[in-house]
Amino acid sequence: MRQSTTLQAYLLNNNVGGFANFLASNTFVTGIRGGLLKNGGLPPNFVVANPQLGNADLVSNFGNSTYNSLQVEVNKRFQGGFQVQASYVRSKTLGTYDGNTQNEVSNFLTLHNEHLSKQLLSYDIPNLWRTSGVWDMPFGPGKRLLRSSHGVVSRLVEKWQTAVIFNKQSGTPTTFGNSAGDTFNGSSATDMQFGPLPSGSVQKVGNNVVYFSGLTQVPDPSLRNLPANLQNLSTLYAIRGANGQTLLANPVPGLLGSLSQSAWRGLGSFTLNMQLSKAVTISSEHNITLRVRADAISLLNRPIWGAPNLNIDSTSFGQITSATGNRSVVLGARLEF
Repeated sequence: MRQSTTLQAYLLNNNVGGFANFLASNTFVTGIRGGLLKNGGLPPNFVVANPQLGNADLVSNFGNSTYNSLQVEVNKRFQGGFQVQASYVRSKTLGTYDGNTQNEVSNFLTLHNEHLSKQLLSYDIPNLWRTSGVWDMPFGPGKRLLRSSHGVVSRLVEKWQTAVIFNKQSGTPTTFGNSAGDTFNGSSATDMQFGPLPSGSVQKVGNNVVYFSGLTQVPDPSLRNLPANLQNLSTLYAIRGANGQTLLANPVPGLLGSLSQSAWRGLGSFTLNMQLSKAVTISSEHNITLRVRADAISLLNRPIWGAPNLNIDSTSFGQITSATGNRSVVLGARLEF
């Protein structure tokens, strides 16, 4: 196994589950499915109970989820040329499966303890604030300001309207990951935690945008269990803090990892959109109006950063490679009659 390039990868990545599956189902060398087990004098069901089946699924309503929230909403109806609506939601969403796709089937991390699959769901947003408002500007005939204007001046200053939408929300939960293989019973394992989870802020370093600072990526401690000639071939790493303490490492064979599937929360965001419009009366008799409008999406042109790379084995760990939030201005005109 150490000498075969086909099998080395299982050792290098702590992939004990993948190796067991390989022994049970691959035709490697022998040309017979499960032939390696037979050659080793082991029974066909040494790895799986029913090796004649590729998969055997028991499908039922085993999953569950809960949603609890405090919801507050304030409305001011349109009066005096002004309207505003604001809402705040404080919530928590827990469950064993998101259930937000057409494929509503998922496996528990392990049937030995189904509660290990309970986590904050991917759409858990503990704080959500939404505000919108509309304001008819008080300029022109009959308004508070320039009420006595007439002619060209009144046409220029009257019937201006602006609207604002402001949204602010928390990030969604995720966790630190790894490139280690199947370390436990067919499940993808999370990282092992040995110290406080790293925190940080968005920073520009050279041509990169990074989130964590003061961290060092070092060879994973589990590599000490590998043969000396294979240790430098492994791509498993651990994360060490500024004080030299190991914070995160890959799970060793037989362990799921100590982090939950939702141990880290992504970056929050806020957006400000604004609209400005002007109505020009072309013909009062025939009720013809020209409405000119400008919409500014993400008015502040502030980047909404994607989540940093949380794979501790990746050479780009901690880097942010995506962002949205570019300002977009749309101009339009509409003739109403």
